[in-house]
Amino acid sequence: MKIADRKSLIIMGDIMPLPREKIDELFQAATTGDVAIPATDIQCLLALEKAWSLTQPFAGKTILFNQHLTKITLIEIWVLLRAGADVHVTATEDLKIHANTLGPICASGLPYYEKGTIPEGIKFDAVVDCGGTLYARNLGPNIELTHTPQSFYSDGTYPCISVDGNAQGEGTKTKKIETMCGTGDAFIRRLYQELQAQLLLAFRPVAATLTLRLPAFIGASMSPSAMIRDNQYIVFGYGKVGEGIVAALMSAGASAKNISIVDVDESRQFNAPPETHFFHLEQNKGDSSYNDKRERIKTQAESAFCVVMATGIENALSNHFDQQDLAKVKIIANMGTPDEIGFRFKEGEQLPFGKGTANFSELDFPTTPIYLDAIFTLLLRAVHEAIFNIAQYKPGFNVVDQKIDRQVLGEWTRINGGKKWSHPDVYRKLRDIINGDAEIRALLRPPVSPPHSRLVSEEAADEKPPRRHSDPPTALFRSVSCPPDVRANVNPTVPCAPHFA
Repeated sequence: MKIADRKSLIIMGDIMPLPREKIDELFQAATTGDVAIPATDIQCLLALEKAWSLTQPFAGKTILFNQHLTKITLIEIWVLLRAGADVHVTATEDLKIHANTLGPICASGLPYYEKGTIPEGIKFDAVVDCGGTLYARNLGPNIELTHTPQSFYSDGTYPCISVDGNAQGEGTKTKKIETMCGTGDAFIRRLYQELQAQLLLAFRPVAATLTLRLPAFIGASMSPSAMIRDNQYIVFGYGKVGEGIVAALMSAGASAKNISIVDVDESRQFNAPPETHFFHLEQNKGDSSYNDKRERIKTQAESAFCVVMATGIENALSNHFDQQDLAKVKIIANMGTPDEIGFRFKEGEQLPFGKGTANFSELDFPTTPIYLDAIFTLLLRAVHEAIFNIAQYKPGFNVVDQKIDRQVLGEWTRINGGKKWSHPDVYRKLRDIINGDAEIRALLRPPVSPPHSRLVSEEAADEKPPRRHSDPPTALFRSVSCPPDVRANVNPTVPCAPHFA
């Protein structure tokens, strides 16, 4: 039967199973080619696929999948299909689609709805969402990947199960691997890539002369690493994402005293590195101290090389500043899902990544797959909750069961805890999170080897890094200082020699 005929059957309510070879083509598309996901980076997802392909929990179930379409999300779709699900795919207007992903999806015969144009009358057993864009349409129980305002869900008929959290700080610990570790790593990789491009441009001769187009801010720092190390930064927002960006900057060589943090929550200064500068900026502009604090931030911006947005709030920067206020800043980057830079800033040299999420421009892997393995596993476990345990969740906003959150984080840690990491300051924070949770620690004893998968050789699965006599016996993370992994398709966990002195 032709693919078009299969789509017609689906729309009429009849489900025809996708051929096994078509399902596995999605996996091959994600794990082969110039930009390939290493199987060692997705061990949790592979373990879930191995279990679910035997039990077929989603047989006869229809799932709508709405996320950024990248190579790693092909793996998510593949796991759902191997578990028996009938998967429909879309990407609403605010989500990114990588060129090497849409082709395999359409070629497989999966129903694809452009920009969220789902036909009227279709209901789903579960809706995987990113940014809360589909919840109001009452298509079925939602599973939400990212941080969204709880107000989105106030009038809903169905439960929404979030694998992130809420504004009160009640959320999953697994999400911190992505937001605190993966996003910080991604920002450094994207900044490194941009600085490298600017250096190459600076040393191109102008016309037939030997004049160099050398931006003034480069000065004596003639390498991306030195430029990251020697410049000053302002990070707006010190939640999970902002905390990870600050830690990654420090791991890349930036001094804490050269980093300023701006947040509406004054209590977050106690979580920040002591030598950083913390500015509390109220959302209420009528506060008597607002103008004074705003002027102090403007003064700080006169010597800042880069402003990074990590608040999760649309127009957050434009709500307080305009482009003239930050005229001396060389790079403004948005690391949030919405446009946090906003309407007062025009795109141009100051916004080399545009107003979208910076790591989704140019990088083959906006977040390195190993940082997404756990949260995507938790997301798929939440799909199972939405279909089989929905009575445990009320209509509107919910956070996924903490027990499942701990199970996934514990599994990811057992698999990856012995690796050496590119950003030791970030992983020190993650280690503290895990060590501080007795239930997660209990899951780590006795040690469990990585699951053997038919996609990974037994030798590779059993291979362990050499143990140094100085390592404590219960260490979860062993770290070395090394340069940021600027090649997005290279596993960031490969040990490398110390770089920053």
